[in-house]
Amino acid sequence: MLTKTQFGNFRNQFAKAVTSLEKDFGIKIELGSISYNADSFHVKMNCTKTGDNGEKVFNIEKFNHLKKICGFLGNYGDEYTQGNITYKVVDIDLRKPKNCIQLKGSNGANYKASANAVNFFLKLS
Repeated sequence: MLTKTQFGNFRNQFAKAVTSLEKDFGIKIELGSISYNADSFHVKMNCTKTGDNGEKVFNIEKFNHLKKICGFLGNYGDEYTQGNITYKVVDIDLRKPKNCIQLKGSNGANYKASANAVNFFLKLS
């Protein structure tokens, strides 16, 4: 079976391989968690509609509704810095209620955090 390094390489090569599909269909294709056993591996794949700029289509009204439900006091696009990384609020996912705030780091990585934690770092609580 593949090693963690090989799974990482697989993710990178997959992202490059689907670039033309993303452009042709106006979608963003992302791989989720990988589960595996000795004979095979399974990958969750998510396809999201994108705008002309290649970014996911964002619904601010939905975001504002969800932030009330989860107790987030900030706004879409709010940023804070911790250590040498700046985190930007980019979405809310209530399917993961404990860490429902989705963040994009200045290092390019995606992060998830609780509404209370992000409120604290934004100095809103």
